[in-house]
Amino acid sequence: MKTVIIQKALLSHLRELLIQHNQFTQKQLKLDYAVFFASLINSLPTYYRNNEQEHNKVRLNSQIMRKYSSCYKYYIDFLVKEKLIELVKEYGADIKECRTYKIADKYSCDEVVSYPITDKKLLGKFTDKTTAVKGKEICKAQRPHLVKFFDEYLEIDSHKAFDVVKPFRLSNYPKYIHSTQLITEFHTQDWHFSIKPETDNRLHSSLTRLNKILRTFVTYKGKHLGCIDIQTSQPYFFSVLLKAILLKDKRLLENIGATSLLKKEHIEGLFTLKIDRDEVIKFVHLVISDKKDFYTLIQEEFDITYDKTGKPFRMVTNYSNRKKKIINTEKPKKKEVYESERDFAKSVVMEIFYSSSKSTVSEIKIFKNKFPNVFKIMSYIKNECVELYTLLSHIEACCLLDCVALRFSKKHPHIPLWSIHDSLVTTENYLPLLKEEIEKLLYDITTLKVNTKMEYW
Repeated sequence: MKTVIIQKALLSHLRELLIQHNQFTQKQLKLDYAVFFASLINSLPTYYRNNEQEHNKVRLNSQIMRKYSSCYKYYIDFLVKEKLIELVKEYGADIKECRTYKIADKYSCDEVVSYPITDKKLLGKFTDKTTAVKGKEICKAQRPHLVKFFDEYLEIDSHKAFDVVKPFRLSNYPKYIHSTQLITEFHTQDWHFSIKPETDNRLHSSLTRLNKILRTFVTYKGKHLGCIDIQTSQPYFFSVLLKAILLKDKRLLENIGATSLLKKEHIEGLFTLKIDRDEVIKFVHLVISDKKDFYTLIQEEFDITYDKTGKPFRMVTNYSNRKKKIINTEKPKKKEVYESERDFAKSVVMEIFYSSSKSTVSEIKIFKNKFPNVFKIMSYIKNECVELYTLLSHIEACCLLDCVALRFSKKHPHIPLWSIHDSLVTTENYLPLLKEEIEKLLYDITTLKVNTKMEYW
């Protein structure tokens, strides 16, 4: 069974237009294929992080579509010709981008409905060795302990979930589409999971993509879920890296998976850096403090500006994605508003971690002046080794997913377990046990204590 979502009025028009088309054309088109290709514009953005695919403009890869039908072009051309979808941007060979499409404006706020695919040949494509299927097999081989509980017992109360997301149809249509897509996947148990070793090496799944507002409706064998979240995850794993550098401890680097990305010359370079040990230790103590949250502590170092409603904000570069491509040259800056000073500080710290070491952002300059030796280590990694984001994400995935979660699963094979990036998820009754074991196991691996937070969904 494969179910897709599509705009209700679009589906109605598509049925009528296909009947007319097939009456007067030798090239017969099937409704299931036409619906599937149109539905990709709804579903694809939900598989990507913000801005990698704009919610109303989607790049359709011809190589992938060809795996579902060698005649895919006839369907796309038909959908465009009949003004059911619109071609927004042509293929760009120089920038290696596919053609970009969107649902026609007249359907832009339309109600979406579920459509079950019944064509046997097309259904077979979803079990063939397509990219998605291969991705699932890789996950099952590499992290079976984190995907084995994506089964018939993992359910969503779709009626209550749909009631919650219906208002978004008029107020936030992309969120409405995204939520409906995920509810449909959970309802039909059409699970998706993948690993991207070239980027963050995390496990991406239907659960990681699920909006927070929908988590309360998910159960496993009738029990609600919750998670154990690593507080200040990226600074924590960076602190473990700093400790290994201070102690020149290659074994610790191996334990946390850093040697999979850091070459011998990188490690030697980091071990021979001239740094102020006291300053680095002070930074690590700030991160692992159990008296006060790191982001709350670090926010005191920044000059925070507030808007008329009292919320902190800052002007940030108007980037479209991590590649730092400015999307609006006339307005290179945009206003970013935060719910709290902590959120402000977290955003700043993430920018410090992942921006260029030559950045002129004022908050980065403040951090550099406060922690020049920590900044020196960051800069060395960025300039001489590997992207800091990639390194820390790999360390996090190795420690949390491939060590802690695996050991927990082997010890408690009957306890349901999933992951959401820097959190591990289980049913509410097992949360206290999971919290205790995560803290113990992470300490065994990293030699640094970790602060975690229990969250009931």
